[in-house]
Amino acid sequence: MAGWNGSGGGRNGNGGTNGGGRSEDGAIPRGTMAMLERHGPAMLRQLAGGRPRILELQVTRGCNARCAWCDAWRAPGSDAGMPDYAPLVRRLQPLDVALVGGEPLLRPDLERVAASIRLGTEISSLILVTNGVDLSLERAHRLREAGVDKLVVLLEGLGEENDRTRRRPGLSAHIDGLLPGLVAAGFRAVQLQVVITGRSPEGLVEAARYARERGVRVSFTVERPARLEARAISVDESALAALADAMEQLAVLAETWPHIASSPEYLRRVVPFLREQTADFPDCAAGSGFLRVTPDGWIRPCADVPPLGHWTAWPLRPTPFDCPGCWTRLRGDGPSALGVRRLVELYRASTGAAG
Repeated sequence: MAGWNGSGGGRNGNGGTNGGGRSEDGAIPRGTMAMLERHGPAMLRQLAGGRPRILELQVTRGCNARCAWCDAWRAPGSDAGMPDYAPLVRRLQPLDVALVGGEPLLRPDLERVAASIRLGTEISSLILVTNGVDLSLERAHRLREAGVDKLVVLLEGLGEENDRTRRRPGLSAHIDGLLPGLVAAGFRAVQLQVVITGRSPEGLVEAARYARERGVRVSFTVERPARLEARAISVDESALAALADAMEQLAVLAETWPHIASSPEYLRRVVPFLREQTADFPDCAAGSGFLRVTPDGWIRPCADVPPLGHWTAWPLRPTPFDCPGCWTRLRGDGPSALGVRRLVELYRASTGAAG
């Protein structure tokens, strides 16, 4: 599952062309103070208490896409695991919860699972992360009624690029046709999560413009090391130079387009990260700010390391680990700089997952 992040201003939280923007002095987006009033105290309490900002619940390992670099689709789609995650969420006390897979929509009782979490816990946000293959407006409305308030659709590029990677012809057209209805469904945010690759850097800027036209949010993520290798993202300097140009264009747009959930600082770190991997980057937040739970309740710092233990044994003693080049380092956040700007960036990161 690719990483993701973002939330915030504009109509329904989507930051489209009809809403959002920066304050007059350019420092804080309009609507940010309302967001901070609602979520800032909870975030600070969570950070001070050492609880995760985001808890990823892997509700199934099965997947209905056929991405060449991933073997999740070979797992059985019926691998549903725990019938109720609310006790687990109450024990771990995260700020936000993301329902992920595999492909979470393969779980037939997902609405019941979502409703139990929403009604039985005090989380700030309940997020669904999907590839969109089985997404329909009817299912989206049911999930919204069950308490899902943010919807993230993962994209491996726009149009045919996404279809080829997922090996699902027509998928992008299907998602495009759903977007107007999803925006109108009442979610706090509908967001596209675009994976950064070196194949077509110009497509990243196009994705930002596409999301703006559709009235949805967009964020960008770097893959985990194993997938970077499997996808053969070039580290050739000419390719990185082209990607750097695209990321700078995105960073400039992110300063004025509130629908871009990835902060300018995040976007400007992408190419230095790919060049240097670990140099001068914050420590990984996996295991503290971020946790992932398997379908049967085992807690992992992230998808690339072994479990720490079962949720019933929480709190667990963290196991030190070092993952050179891990993409989560790009999002690592320490507690040392919590000004308003930093709190906004933390909020953006916390309302998206890293997987």
